[in-house]
Parts: sequence; structure tokens; C-alpha cells
Amino acid sequence: MFHFTENHRFYIFRDFSLSSMDYKLLNHLYQPMIGAYAISTYMLLFQHIPAEQLGYSKLEQQRKLFLSLQLEPSERGRKWLTEQTSLLEAVGLLQTTQKWMVEDEEQIFEYRLFAPLNPYEFFKNHHLTLLLRDKIGKHAVLALKSELCCEVDASLQHKTCNEVNLSVPFYEVFQLNSNMIDEELEQALSEVGIGEPEQATSINSSDYDVQYADIIMRFPRHAKHRPFVEKLKYKPEQLADLNYIANKYQIGVTQLCRLLDEEGVFDNEGMLLLDGLQQQANLIFSQQNKREQDTVYYLNQKKANDTAKQLDYQDEVAVAKQHCLEVPPSLVGKCSMEQYNMMLRNEPYIKVLQNFFPGTVPEHVYKIFSVLNLNYKCPDEVLNVLIHYLKVNNFSWNRPFIESIVSDMLGKDVTSYETAVDYIRLQTERKRKKDQPSNFRQSKNKHKKPQIAMHTNTAESTAPVSEEEYERGLQKAKMLEKMLKQKDT
Repeated sequence: MFHFTENHRFYIFRDFSLSSMDYKLLNHLYQPMIGAYAISTYMLLFQHIPAEQLGYSKLEQQRKLFLSLQLEPSERGRKWLTEQTSLLEAVGLLQTTQKWMVEDEEQIFEYRLFAPLNPYEFFKNHHLTLLLRDKIGKHAVLALKSELCCEVDASLQHKTCNEVNLSVPFYEVFQLNSNMIDEELEQALSEVGIGEPEQATSINSSDYDVQYADIIMRFPRHAKHRPFVEKLKYKPEQLADLNYIANKYQIGVTQLCRLLDEEGVFDNEGMLLLDGLQQQANLIFSQQNKREQDTVYYLNQKKANDTAKQLDYQDEVAVAKQHCLEVPPSLVGKCSMEQYNMMLRNEPYIKVLQNFFPGTVPEHVYKIFSVLNLNYKCPDEVLNVLIHYLKVNNFSWNRPFIESIVSDMLGKDVTSYETAVDYIRLQTERKRKKDQPSNFRQSKNKHKKPQIAMHTNTAESTAPVSEEEYERGLQKAKMLEKMLKQKDT
């Protein structure tokens, strides 16, 4: 409380004026929620700037506020004033900022006022509507809404019509002389804008789905990144980036505020780091998607169990001979080919899995096939053919491999037992043809190897050398030796 006393100075900023509608909103909507004392404090702050002007008030001591509100300059009075300003801040009418002037070593307070929400925006905010309902009741809220918002004529409701925009744009009526630049006017306008830094940006711009007011009202007051978030009001390009990320990853305002309070979202200067924010948003999107998939899975599982209890067993469907599959070695002797194909065609995949595993079926295998059946809407008969295909060819039972096969089957409209049998036969034939050329090339290449002459100890090679051949060999050796000596010299 010693950092907020009557001796500290303050100033007020507002960029709006109150209309008769605003006064009615303050009296009928906001006053029942936060009380008459808070509205009186709001009006006192509002009147520090003349009604026909906008901008900043003069620096004054807070003693003026205490005397105007008949408050004691003590801890009790300071506590009462903070309670009223907190109520105003909670409903979005006020924003209080504590500033430390380094050069003067002084602490001052800024009270930034905001206009009341119009009736349409007010009743779109569920937290404000619910608070008003708790204060005055549901029927009073409905009566206020009908009183403040004029509905469309009953004769125009629920009727389709073709609209044509007849409004004339600015450039069709007026023509400006853009060749001449009035430097004095530009300088004067820039000097006027010095006292109001970047206030031209509307905080309630309808261009964005996520407004600055929606973010600042939900962001914690004492959070580390609160100063950076407050600067978003004057940075429309960063607000546009936030809206892009929110729309891309389907993130609400509450989750966006939670992301803005994470580490790695702002740099030391308060600039938004889009890469870090997108990574955090992608994690939230992945978690939401995973929760939705689990919800759909459990709801479909419950629906399937309820349907199985209510419906009787259907008649068994016979399998044509051209679509019969051979019995795998593990089931040979236990059932005939007809019985085996009838099982694949009519039994659920759970019973088929139990027949192929000697003991208990692993839990992850149940999970894989239940997701394929409930989420991917893959029929039991198709899954049974897939189980046969995996078992006969000794393929892997991991999830990515099985999902890749099922996605290919569903992409090719394999939704019945017959089409599934044709699919696995086609895949088996392709695999066989793929392996056959490689073996053929290997066997063909064996005959293309060069025939290298090998020295063997035959009778001709071991025959003794005659004296004439021996003399000729010595002469050739002497001639070669003589030629080498002449070359060296």
C-alpha cells in the first residue's frame, strides 16, 4: 500500500466520448455487476478530460481523487480505491499501469479508460452475460437485451433475398490532387500525433477474430509477459500474426493467452517470436486432435456394443469358391477350407485374432484393430482378411505397417470380403513378380561370367625342353640384356 498513496501522481487517457447509449449501458448493465461506487469512480476519471476533447489529462496528485471520493488518506481509503478500480478493470472499463520514471526517480500511475461495449458485443461475451444474470436474473437480462437491441422486422426473417451493394466508393465521387504535397499540413499532423502515440489503431477492429481487448481481459495482471502483451495494442501486424496462428491451429482466446505466457514466445525487446509460438500452438493442436480421436473411439465403441446387444445375429454368408483362402499351417487339421473361410467372412475380428494367437492377444494388437474398425470404419470381414494376409506372409504386427495397408485398401474402396481377397492376391502376385526377375537376373548373370583360362599340370606342360629351344631362349635373354644396358647408358 505504500506504493499507492495519495502523494503519488497520476494521469488519465481516453480516446472516446460517452453517448446517451453509453450512459444507459453503464446504468443498466455495468452498474448492477460492479456497483454504483465503481461507476462513480469511472465517471470521476472520465470527467478529468473535457467531454469535447480526447487524449491525456494533466499530471496531478492522487490526493484529488481521494478528496473527490471523500476517502481518508489512509490504508483503508487506499484499499477501497483499489477495490473499485479492480472491479472496473475486471469488466474491461479501465486499465491501470504503474510507471517508474528513471530520470526523476518517481512512480506515477496511468488510468486508461475504455468505452462500454455496445449491446451486441456485450451479449456476445458469455462471462459478462452470466455475471449480469447472477446479479439481476435471467428474465431481466432478456428484457434488457430486447430493450437495447432492435430486432429485424418479422416479415423479413427466414426469407431468402438477393442483395446488391449500391454504395458508391470514395474514388468515384471525389478526386484528389496527389501531385501537390502540403509539407506544412503533414508536419502539423505529425506534431499533433506526438501526444497520442499510435492511438489510431482501433482495439475493437472487426478485421480480426481475436481482438486485443479479448486478450488483455483474460491475460494475468502479474504475468511476466504482461508488458509485452499490452504493447500488442499498438502493433497491428503482430495482432494479425496471432489471428493467423489461432485460425491455423484452431486455438481459442483462452489458450492463446496461455501460450503468450510461455517461455520462448517473446524476445527481450518484446517482439513476438512466431517460430516458438507456432511450435507451442502445434503441440496444443496435436493434443486436441488426440483427445478428439480418443473421444470418437470410445463413443463408437460404446455405440457398437449397444448395437450388438440390441440386434440379433445375422445369417451367415457363404463364400464362393473363387474367393476361398487357403488354411494357414497353424490351423491345418483344426478346420477345413470351407469352415476357415466362413469364419473369416462372418466372425468378428476379435474372435479371429484369438484363433491366430496361441495365448492372450497382445493389448496393442487389440487397440490397433479396434481403431481401424471404429475410427476408420473398416468392416470386420476386411480386417479378417488382413489378419490372414499378415499371418500367412509373416509380416510385422506394428501399427504403422498395418495402418499403411488399411489406408491403401480403403483408398481403393476395398470394403467387402471379396474385394479384400482380390486385393491381397494382387499384392501377393506383385511381390512374387518383383522377386522373380531378381532371381532370373542372378541365374542369367552366372553364364555371362568371363571364362578365364586356368593353368593345369598337363602332360604337355611337364614335357622336357630340347637343347635347340634352350639355346634360342639363352640368345633372346642375352639380346634383352644388351638392349637394357644400351638404354641405361
